[in-house]
Amino acid sequence: MKILFVCSQNRCASILSEAIANYADDPRLQAASVASEMITEVDPMSLQYLQESGIPTTDLKSKSWDELQSFHPDVVVSVGEDKQASYPQWLANSIKLHWGLDDPSAKQGTAEQIKASLLYCLNDIICRTHQILDLDLDNLTPVALKQEFLKLGAHG
Repeated sequence: MKILFVCSQNRCASILSEAIANYADDPRLQAASVASEMITEVDPMSLQYLQESGIPTTDLKSKSWDELQSFHPDVVVSVGEDKQASYPQWLANSIKLHWGLDDPSAKQGTAEQIKASLLYCLNDIICRTHQILDLDLDNLTPVALKQEFLKLGAHG
């Protein structure tokens, strides 16, 4: 199953999601992430905490729609606040879902509060990824796959 994680700037939550899903190293799951509005630099703290968790960050970068036209995802998951992103036509046949993840890179507060927010988001994505991998991905129809994602807390 191919999954595309989308957020407005592709700098934190979507990058974390891509990295964690690919780090699961399960041949049934391939992930990418994209910016729905504007490309920015990846949040340095996201990279730091991924690395500290042992998750590779080598190829992580903010990407545009154009860079992923050859990536044909089964599922598109918006991870930020904007669950009504405008998707390009080449994603018309993909299942569209939303995870309401808070963007830790947008948090204000002390360094400890920001770190806690980022680690909470990281752990949430790890849990969701494990739940996805517990599904019978090889045998689910698109309709059944969407229903399973909805059971896992995604929103259609």
